[in-house]
Amino acid sequence: MKRGLSLIPIVGGGVTLILAGVLLVYTRMLGDYGETGALYLLSMMMEEEGLYFAQRYQEDPATPAPDSYYFKGSVGTAGLPPKLREMLDTPPYKSIGAMQLLGNWDDDDEEEDDDAPSDDAYVVVRQPLADGKTLYLYDNDAAGSIDTPLSDAIIDARVRQTWIVTLSVTLPSLAAVGLLVWFIVAPLRKLTRWSMTLDDLAPDSQRPRFNYRELNVLADTLWNSVTRIKDFSQREERFLRYASHELRTPLAVIGMNLELLDQPGRAPSPHALQRIRRSALGMQQMTETLLWLSRESGELRDDGHIEVGRLLEELLEEQQALSQRRGLTFHLDVEPHSLPQTRARIIIGNLLRNALQYSDEGVVEIVVRDRSLLISNPIGAAQGTEESMAFGYGLGLDLVQRLCQKSGWRLNYSSDEQRFRCELLFPATPD
Repeated sequence: MKRGLSLIPIVGGGVTLILAGVLLVYTRMLGDYGETGALYLLSMMMEEEGLYFAQRYQEDPATPAPDSYYFKGSVGTAGLPPKLREMLDTPPYKSIGAMQLLGNWDDDDEEEDDDAPSDDAYVVVRQPLADGKTLYLYDNDAAGSIDTPLSDAIIDARVRQTWIVTLSVTLPSLAAVGLLVWFIVAPLRKLTRWSMTLDDLAPDSQRPRFNYRELNVLADTLWNSVTRIKDFSQREERFLRYASHELRTPLAVIGMNLELLDQPGRAPSPHALQRIRRSALGMQQMTETLLWLSRESGELRDDGHIEVGRLLEELLEEQQALSQRRGLTFHLDVEPHSLPQTRARIIIGNLLRNALQYSDEGVVEIVVRDRSLLISNPIGAAQGTEESMAFGYGLGLDLVQRLCQKSGWRLNYSSDEQRFRCELLFPATPD
């Protein structure tokens, strides 16, 4: 059998990739939101500085423009860097709050000297003043960079804490994923091992039970499917046994009568032809009945009804050679009663044949009354093991039991030291 992929690496790897993707997206979003938050904070600081300068400028127009480490200011455009003056009339790259990002910010990630001022991109806040002029606040790249050891130490500590928190979340998450995969795949492995033993059809008590409803449904479905397949195989096997058992007698009758017809100088016997015709019809009906037994459902097609008395006469005639060889005689007490021809011929024929097969000298009593048929025969040792196995009392009785069960008839049997009795109970109304 070709080995396929295991669910453990597939499920585990899939969940791990999903978790890694979520963490990657979360990290990227965290960086983007952190950058945006820093820009909003810068916008708020520059806006507050501009509003504060506007208040002071209204009181004293000689108030000098802001000039700090982070940003510088200019009332009007005359004091602005030349490139910034050119950018004022161009659309901003991005607007965040009161702040505008001007210039080429796409190249902001390129490596460059941190101490060198940037002439290609500026952060600008425009603050209108009371006299109609405008204060321009912009980032002061010319100030260069200054080391801040205390602040850097705090940031480094926060970064280390972030890594610790990330690992403390990621590692337990991976462990949880592993446990989840185990709890999912372990029952599937159990189901797989059990399904490989279904050929033996272990008892129902050995069927695994899972904590997951879906796996129980799958196990039940597998069990029912295998059971149906085995039942079909058993029905097919029974059909072959029954066919071999049931067709022996009509074939023997046909063979004997053909020998009679084949004798030279003897005129054809109408009785022999009638027996051959009846045996051929019986084989056809018997085959249909056995096929009906082999199916799970469906109705048996009977070729009309027949009187029990007439049926018994035909059956006893077929078994005449066996009854004479055993030294048996018959006592019949038959009341008129009509039965479905096909199933009645098989059921009563089997009961009668078994009664003759397992009897020695004596009287076989056959009584039909009150919707019942009773066959009572003397008990004796079967004459010859080969002959007994050919007709098979147990096989015939099993066939009769199954036919009665499917037809709604009842079969009771009992015995004492001297006689064996079979009683067949018919339904209240004929089928």
